[in-house]
Amino acid sequence: MQRITIGDLRLNQCILEIIYPKGYRYWDVCGQCILEIASATKDELDFHQLRAAEECVLVFKKYPRARATFGYRHMTLSAGYLKNVVLFKEKAPLIFNVVRSQLDIGHLDRVGLRFTYVFPTDTSEMAEDIVNSIGVFEVAVERLQGFGSKVDSISPTIVVSDGEAKVNIRISSAIRQRPVGMPSTPEDDEYAPEHCVLIDLDFFKEHVDPKDLDLERFIHGCQKKVKENLETLLHQ
Repeated sequence: MQRITIGDLRLNQCILEIIYPKGYRYWDVCGQCILEIASATKDELDFHQLRAAEECVLVFKKYPRARATFGYRHMTLSAGYLKNVVLFKEKAPLIFNVVRSQLDIGHLDRVGLRFTYVFPTDTSEMAEDIVNSIGVFEVAVERLQGFGSKVDSISPTIVVSDGEAKVNIRISSAIRQRPVGMPSTPEDDEYAPEHCVLIDLDFFKEHVDPKDLDLERFIHGCQKKVKENLETLLHQ
């Protein structure tokens, strides 16, 4: 099997999500949040929509695949087809500081940063072979035969702890479903190939005091762990 390196992977999507309880001031200060986020980011975001009055969606003017949302339950920053996570390091702290201050957030239930990488393959069978050959996700297939004659996919999740931080690790094969009649672009083929190995890394902390959260440092630390350790995990 081919050895997979960091250079072979493409970052299909990255999502930062901060979950908090009782952000009920959202309904009182939503507009003020929008104005302050625009000011903090030097007017890099535009208001897009309100989703069922539960969260506000902002879009980045220069990054069509990037969105920031905030509401009374959580704040997110998401972007697709990425070459790096500079956008997250630079903008997430600015947006979070506005939301925390305006919504008077005194506790965070969860802070998570999720990376979704893809490694393209010619067929789904090739992707399955790579997933199975990695070894760290080995499953005793013979113990499952009573449920059916063939195991089509093996993709368990492993949770690893490092002090207060944890990471959910999941590796599986994936097939992209594209709407009929919609052609692929070169960017789609690179970042969302039809057949691929999907590597899902969800770093998170639970029950965090927002005063103790250095988002830029958290994002940098997660990215550093990926760069230093992902190839070892994927070594077959």
